[in-house]
Amino acid sequence: MPPANLQAKSSAKSPPKSSGKWIWANKKRGDVIALINGQRRRLRLSLAALAKIEACYNDTDILQLIRSFALHGMTAKDADNIVRAALQGGGDEACANAETISVSTTHETIFDLAHELLERSFALTLNFQTD
Repeated sequence: MPPANLQAKSSAKSPPKSSGKWIWANKKRGDVIALINGQRRRLRLSLAALAKIEACYNDTDILQLIRSFALHGMTAKDADNIVRAALQGGGDEACANAETISVSTTHETIFDLAHELLERSFALTLNFQTD
C-alpha cells in the first residue's frame, strides 16, 4: 500500500484493479491495460508473444506483418491473434486460451486494442528516420 501522501496525489489516476491485485502498465515495455472478459488485464507484446504472432503467419517476419497490416488493414483473425499473444506476453495464459475474448469500455473494438499494442511496441521502429 503506498504512503498516504502518494495516495492523495495519485487518487485521480489510480491503477486498474483486477481480482484484488494491482495491475501496472509499464509503457516502456509497451504494456496496455484493457478490460477483457470483464476484468482489467495487462497485455504485452514480449519476444515470445511476437514469435507466437509470427508462427500464426507461417513464420513471416513481424515487421513484414506490420507493414501488411498498415497497407491492407487487419482482419478480425489478425486482431485476435495479436491480442491473444499479448495476453500471454502479459502473463495471462488462461484468458489468452479462452474460447471468446470480449473487449469492452477501455477500447472500442479489438482492432483498436491490437492497433495500440503494435503502436506502443513499434512506435520507435516505425518512426525511425535515417539521414
